[in-house]
Amino acid sequence: MSKPKVMIRGIYATALTQLFLTNGFPVTNPSKEILERFGAKFDFSPPEVTITDKEDLQGIYIKGEAEKADVIIELIKKVLPDAIVREKICLNNFLQTERKIRLYGGYAFYEVEFPFNSKMILDELRSMVIPTIIEHHHLKTIAADKVKEVETLLSAYPEKKVELSLKLKNELIYNNYNVGRTIFVEHVKLDGKVINLSEGKILSFKDNTLVFKRLIKGKGVYDGINEQKEEGDYVITEAKEGSWILKHSYFSRNEELKGELYNINTPIEFYPDKIRYVDLEVDVVRKCLPKIIDLDKLNNALEEGIINEGLVKKALKIAEELIANLKK
Repeated sequence: MSKPKVMIRGIYATALTQLFLTNGFPVTNPSKEILERFGAKFDFSPPEVTITDKEDLQGIYIKGEAEKADVIIELIKKVLPDAIVREKICLNNFLQTERKIRLYGGYAFYEVEFPFNSKMILDELRSMVIPTIIEHHHLKTIAADKVKEVETLLSAYPEKKVELSLKLKNELIYNNYNVGRTIFVEHVKLDGKVINLSEGKILSFKDNTLVFKRLIKGKGVYDGINEQKEEGDYVITEAKEGSWILKHSYFSRNEELKGELYNINTPIEFYPDKIRYVDLEVDVVRKCLPKIIDLDKLNNALEEGIINEGLVKKALKIAEELIANLKK
């Protein structure tokens, strides 16, 4: 099967154009900006697959004939090992998540999430074409105009890449992390559902680690710890930027530790007023002895094609290493 013609729009266009062209895919109908950056490497025939930004800019939509869209997905999974792939269909004019179902003569619609590592690889691809600051795609989801402004400077002073990147990151993110400020947790499930955990108050920020306190709301039992939620309970959350682990320590109103839960996730991303990651379903809990829970959910995601085998192995390795460290 010949490689499909693909049209790309959005904040990932330069990186993805570089990816597809270097892998022999015809890219068609480029924007004026892409045409200027790449030169005469395009045609203007109708695309067979189109790629556009997700609304939250955390990834892309891929639409086209099923077989041709699948070829694109194959390349994305190969190059971006932590990409999260969700197949969608249109049903009764409502967008619903379904898997392995094709309608309208084999038309496919995918949503692809780009976690931290995917964005970093896309940054590298973009930097092969044009001066690119560190964490370009991450910061562009926050303030595209600011990123453009700094990269104009970078063009003139390429030796200042690290300095300019850090300065912008301080301005957009780190300078907001004052003690007492409210911080939110965007807990993204593998199926795309976003759970906003209760907000917390920052206790400290140093060594790229946020520590914040959240009050427990509602009743029930703590997952994996088997302790009742009680009035006055609170949780201390430790989030290190880029870490595959988010630690929650649960306390009673009397400051007695009820247990710990270590969430295994894609590397944590920091934003001005929140942290964000994709939950890989596997958790490590410690009350007396540490143990791994929810392995079946991770394996189900692999079977459904949402994640690849490499990401499953990585999550398991992280969990097993954590267990070994907690037993020391």
